[in-house]
Amino acid sequence: MEKASALPLVSVLVITYNQEEYIVQAIESILSQRCDFEYELVIGEDCSTDSTKEKCLALQAKYPSKIRVISNEYNKGLLRNFYETLFECRGKYIAECAGDDFWTDPFKLQKQVEVLEADSEVVLVHTNWRELRVDSGIVKPDMHSRKPYFKGNRIGREYTQALINQMKGPFVYTCSACYRKSIVEKIYHRYPTFFTDERYPCEDYQLVFFLLQEGFFYYLDEETVTYRRLGESISASNNPAKSFDFHYRNLLLRIDIIQELNLNLHDASEFLQYQSYSLSRLAFKAKRKDLAQMAQDKFAAIGFEVTSADRLYNFITQHSMLLQTAHPLYQIGRRIKGLLRKTTS
Repeated sequence: MEKASALPLVSVLVITYNQEEYIVQAIESILSQRCDFEYELVIGEDCSTDSTKEKCLALQAKYPSKIRVISNEYNKGLLRNFYETLFECRGKYIAECAGDDFWTDPFKLQKQVEVLEADSEVVLVHTNWRELRVDSGIVKPDMHSRKPYFKGNRIGREYTQALINQMKGPFVYTCSACYRKSIVEKIYHRYPTFFTDERYPCEDYQLVFFLLQEGFFYYLDEETVTYRRLGESISASNNPAKSFDFHYRNLLLRIDIIQELNLNLHDASEFLQYQSYSLSRLAFKAKRKDLAQMAQDKFAAIGFEVTSADRLYNFITQHSMLLQTAHPLYQIGRRIKGLLRKTTS
């Protein structure tokens, strides 16, 4: 068997669970990279119940000098699987590709590493990307330009407030990113709870936030990756109770970061208002008074004043007689709105 390189410059981190339809394309897109340095591919396979593991192991057998599969004996969940796999990586730099996404530029790593090697103040290099909607097959290019967070190719801590108020879509799409492992180790040990507490619904937001406190981000305005938007996911569910759970846990993460760094709560008002709006409507749609109470209590605990409309939604949801009357009317209104949208399109 061919031996793996002793010290790859880059480790490409792939986290996967039950992605048998997509994992081969993800891995092969990484193997297509053309660069003048060594890189490895480290796969955190989280005890899938389909054929994902077998497909990963087959590719490892075919490319033993490039691929290492870490097969979990039980399902560890997103947060733990991500960071445990990350610390198995041996590269100076870490790049990511989700198991259901794929890279499209064979020079992605080369371009990003050249920036990182040339400027020690840059901690992360990211790129543009496109979105593929699986249900319709529609491709949306140039996704970065659709996000209002920042312009220009180099930013620093002055964008902390913009990141705190991230709402729809990522500030940095991490599957387009390449960053310094040494800085990840630094922030992980300084703020361990944010990378291990399973109350938090994601692995990427806190990583990006704390990396931004340590240096500059550099943006390459080139599409290098396709993000596959599935019909149902952790962050986008048609089930209002599940969607509430994601939004609420995202709220907890953001509040904890604000309090940890002694940031001004007022600076996060856009995000907090958006979350209050979302949570009140989702609790109403789910017809769950316990969820409405949870959201109400959390905003009260941090002293954030929600709008009168949000208070009204929470009030109705917590009173069954009102809910029984209002919920059918709400559904009728949604159907009428949908019909009007169709007739005008």
